[in-house]
Amino acid sequence: MAVRDAPGLTRGERHVARLYATGHTHGEIAEVRGTQEATVSALLCRAARKLGVPVPEGNLAVDSQALAGALTGSSRNEEPPLTPAQKLYLQAFDRYLAAWRNDGEDERRARLEMRYMLGAMYLEARVPMPSRVSAPRPQLRVAA
Repeated sequence: MAVRDAPGLTRGERHVARLYATGHTHGEIAEVRGTQEATVSALLCRAARKLGVPVPEGNLAVDSQALAGALTGSSRNEEPPLTPAQKLYLQAFDRYLAAWRNDGEDERRARLEMRYMLGAMYLEARVPMPSRVSAPRPQLRVAA
């Protein structure tokens, strides 16, 4: 649902809600609209209640992400699906967690699978894989 199609909102509520959902503060919105911050807070709370966004009693704090989701018709809990490489990486990670106390071949194999799948995730995202940089290892000094 587009912001302008939000049912039951006045023009002022819609304007304030849109600005707040995009990250503006109460003070910035008040300055843009030429009103007081208290007016912005009241408009914002009314808009949130009309859109079904919870507003704590006695508190004018409105969750900007929940408000943005209500304005656009999307849920903030929606997560993008995992890619095949991400699924395989997580399976290898689970195997690593199951084998990490054994210090055996299973742990080594799971770590190698994780490293391989990390490269596959970079390829899926079409992001260049960073070059492997070896960090200098601290030298242990023996006190004489």
